[in-house]
Amino acid sequence: VLVLGMVVFSSTVSSITAATNNLKDINAVYKHQIWTLRRYFREQKISAQLTHRVLRYTESIVKPKYQKVDVGQVKIMAMLPQMLTKEVNLEIYEKHLVVHPLFQALSDLNISLMQKICSNALKESVLDKGEMIFGPGQVCTAMYFVTLGILEYYLSQAALPNILEKRTTFCEAVLWTPWVHQGRMYARTESTIIAMDAKQFHDVASSFSADLELLKAYGREFVFSMNEVAGNFTPEDPEDDQDLSDLFHSEKAMQTLPGKQAFAEGSYYTKPYLHGFKVVRDLMSPTSSPTLAPKNMTESDALQPVSNSPEDYESAEVESSKSDIVGERC
Repeated sequence: VLVLGMVVFSSTVSSITAATNNLKDINAVYKHQIWTLRRYFREQKISAQLTHRVLRYTESIVKPKYQKVDVGQVKIMAMLPQMLTKEVNLEIYEKHLVVHPLFQALSDLNISLMQKICSNALKESVLDKGEMIFGPGQVCTAMYFVTLGILEYYLSQAALPNILEKRTTFCEAVLWTPWVHQGRMYARTESTIIAMDAKQFHDVASSFSADLELLKAYGREFVFSMNEVAGNFTPEDPEDDQDLSDLFHSEKAMQTLPGKQAFAEGSYYTKPYLHGFKVVRDLMSPTSSPTLAPKNMTESDALQPVSNSPEDYESAEVESSKSDIVGERC
């Protein structure tokens, strides 16, 4: 018994020592990288202000990642069969998607569809404090899920911000209609978001015909709700151009989902998100023009200038028509 106890004790001490040495090695690698970064910045005469921002980011965001295993380090992951890889991706991302009732319903109905969405349509991004995610006038390409941190959304220059925290979503409209960002989204704190690419979502969902009717019904009701709340845009009258919101959601669309009683009015988002929203066109019409940025916004306010030329929008309409999810992009 004494010998067995000594063996167990020795094994435990050995494991602790190995873990401690591994942590020291990780910290040593990080410190060396920081030293190299500082040297590079000095040689390139990078300003002290920018250097401070970079170092603050590395300390709060990069350093913790050194203590975690990055998927790129797990070489064996690339050797797994697709079936297992999809299951791994599902367990990584599904918990972040099901905060939205639509994806909770899809998860309950078709786990294979959710596996493919998690494997093909998602991209995770880390945001620095104060970083702008998008600005008005930019073409939207993805729906977003907040997984860490706090974001601020400004619909106009004078508006108070909407605060988005973990387990909230925005820009859902792009899944159902061509969408142009109408406000600004900033990271108030260091944050992490998951982007669901709209085109990839359409491509994936279109391959699961059994669930297309559910998605079509949801998408149609979503756009009907936009028009019901705001009225329709008439391209002939530019004065009809009104503020939109990238936070728009439709509780009526949620009522089309199985288990709709779980999504009672007011249960998903707060009512202030609906106040003052205006849809500037009939989104159900395949011939209408996509929305423009509000008049109190300028292209220079956006992260990158975006052309509002008819050619750009025609291209967007053609690309979006490839999806069979909601027919003619309803």
